[in-house]
Amino acid sequence: MEFVEETDLTVERALKKALEKLKADINEVKYVILKKDPVVIRVYRKTQEIQKMEELLKEFLEKLGTVGKIQIIPESKNVIYINIKTKDLDDVLIGRDGKNLDELGYLLGAIFKRKFGEKFKFIFDVSNYKKRRESYVVNKAIALAKLSIQNKLEYTLDPLKGKERRLVIEALRKMDGIEIRTVGKGKNAKIVIVPK
Repeated sequence: MEFVEETDLTVERALKKALEKLKADINEVKYVILKKDPVVIRVYRKTQEIQKMEELLKEFLEKLGTVGKIQIIPESKNVIYINIKTKDLDDVLIGRDGKNLDELGYLLGAIFKRKFGEKFKFIFDVSNYKKRRESYVVNKAIALAKLSIQNKLEYTLDPLKGKERRLVIEALRKMDGIEIRTVGKGKNAKIVIVPK
């Protein structure tokens, strides 16, 4: 899916630049504010596919007996992040440690795969839970790495989900003074931070 990211002091100025790049009118696009200071926006064309995605999600929320806001954000050419924020069901949809959200993602993924085929990979989220959780585990790992260097002690992180583990390892590899080891396999794999 085609999109453009622009940075400027205001949303209006960033949007104007993006519209020029896309050679599009404001009525032909949607945009998402990614950062506020400075402003970073992602602008993409409204398409029938996006409209169909929104309709499917609205229908799904209606069947759950709620309403909500739906954010569709292209992450790359074929990866689409979809965030749902309901009026009253966010905690239920997320569940303990995101377990309900994982199941919801599986269910919506199957529905969307049937409608859109293999063209896109969808990442489903509720109230930005996944993004907040990823940020939390990365920041926690960095803090523990700093403690490891300072105290000359090993620290072991709790088991993480696949993407969270990759993000943590990526962040820790950028740090000097530590080694990263993995113990265990599969869902029980743990990252061990060892001072050099």
